[in-house]
Amino acid sequence: MLNTTAMSIQGVGPLVFGVFAGFVPVGVAIAVTGVGSVATVLLLCEAARPGLVSAGAA
Repeated sequence: MLNTTAMSIQGVGPLVFGVFAGFVPVGVAIAVTGVGSVATVLLLCEAARPGLVSAGAA
């Protein structure tokens, strides 16, 4: 399930950000894509490696 979801997001992500780039300057679209990527990694860090985030915070 996790791999299927990740592959779906990888396919839909460029489409969404491509449409977004049609409405804003390309630099802004690239920056938002980068921030979104970092936020996704931080949000999924706990799911990928349970205990890693909570151990570092304690």
